[in-house]
Amino acid sequence: HFNGEDELFEEALAAGELTCRINLGQALTDDPEKLAEYRSLREKRRDNLHLRFGPLKAFIDGTLGSSTAAMLEPFSDDSSSCGTVVTPVEEMERMILAADRDSFQVAIHAIGDRGSRIVLDAVEKAQAANGKRDARHRVEHASVLSPEDIPRFAALGVVASEQPSFCSSDMHFATDRLGPER
Repeated sequence: HFNGEDELFEEALAAGELTCRINLGQALTDDPEKLAEYRSLREKRRDNLHLRFGPLKAFIDGTLGSSTAAMLEPFSDDSSSCGTVVTPVEEMERMILAADRDSFQVAIHAIGDRGSRIVLDAVEKAQAANGKRDARHRVEHASVLSPEDIPRFAALGVVASEQPSFCSSDMHFATDRLGPER
């Protein structure tokens, strides 16, 4: 995020010490002033191979371990809970619509199947309003998916950005949370 780190990276780049490519992103928003600032930062870094403006990030749900991933069905070990949607659906839809309209890539943290569905639905609405482009919007983690949503990733051009480390960390409680079939 642009909280002073970009200046450190600029200094390292100028000194010839930046040896990897870095995408610096910001929080997803639909605020016109913030989006204008982001457009300016993106343009400033457009031709820079090592330091670019990256995706806009937000969270739709929590985690599987804490039982806060947004699920379509209740957790197997807590039938009173389907997790938590941490960003209201309408707000997420507005933010993705605005970011997509300005040709920003979005990266939305979604662990649960309901979380991923909310993001896919929002991207679908944004594409209907703005037209489809090679945006490569991402669902970060995409840990639990409804089988019917899997083909939607390809149809919408959304990247399921799974983190393999979650497989080993979540395997100790995933069956308890989700049940053997899910």
